[in-house]
Amino acid sequence: MAQSQTPQQQPPKPCQGFLAQVNQQFADTNATVPGALAPPGMSLLTARALSNATGLPTLGNIAIESFQAGQLTLGVEFGVYLSGMNFVVTGAMFEAGLYAGSMAYTGYSRAMYGNPSGQSCVAGP
Repeated sequence: MAQSQTPQQQPPKPCQGFLAQVNQQFADTNATVPGALAPPGMSLLTARALSNATGLPTLGNIAIESFQAGQLTLGVEFGVYLSGMNFVVTGAMFEAGLYAGSMAYTGYSRAMYGNPSGQSCVAGP
């Protein structure tokens, strides 16, 4: 009966290029963090900042103002559009930050250990 190799007996994996390691780190982080683009509720935290930056009202402000003016449907439609824009902008910036962090982590790990995981590797074909 053949014995399986323990992790100490397995040969080292081939080394990956820098971008392959960055992409792998980015994919691993995205798999760990919940949410489609950014964690749930993140766009709620940025709604006021986006409103101030664009000069446009938040969904809550639109709902209150349009209810008072008797045009709730139009106001809510516009508010949903702005909320969607906020979600996309927040998600894109979050993903850009994750990718920048993946690049920084990979660069640091390669400088310190030779690869992101700190495991030994051999030059690929």
